Amino acid sequence: MDSHATSLVCIVCPRGCALDVAREGGSIRVRGHACRRGIGYARTELSDPRRTITTTVPVHGGATRLVPVRSGAPIPRALIGQALRELKALSLAAPVAGGQVVVVSLAGSGISAVATRDVPGLD
Repeated sequence: MDSHATSLVCIVCPRGCALDVAREGGSIRVRGHACRRGIGYARTELSDPRRTITTTVPVHGGATRLVPVRSGAPIPRALIGQALRELKALSLAAPVAGGQVVVVSLAGSGISAVATRDVPGLD
């Protein structure tokens, strides 16, 4: 590998291939993959890394005090801090439905945050 090489462990499937990734001119070379999905993962990880966010948000008047939420899709890694600050400032009123959108566009990404569990209101 050259001086611009990176080692990654592919997380696309359970195999966990050890990838050697290097930028060569204008392209990205990937070695160590057992399937084509590893190539796509490595290229995305070098050019536009993204992560799915999971956390909890307070619920007022609900059967539980917190509801788990996650991003509807992976968001750019550079926006994670801002997205988490937005979610930290959020509080919801019960009832909350699983799948309910709680933030329309996390950190201006166009990717929503959704509740992943029902929280019924107190009777």
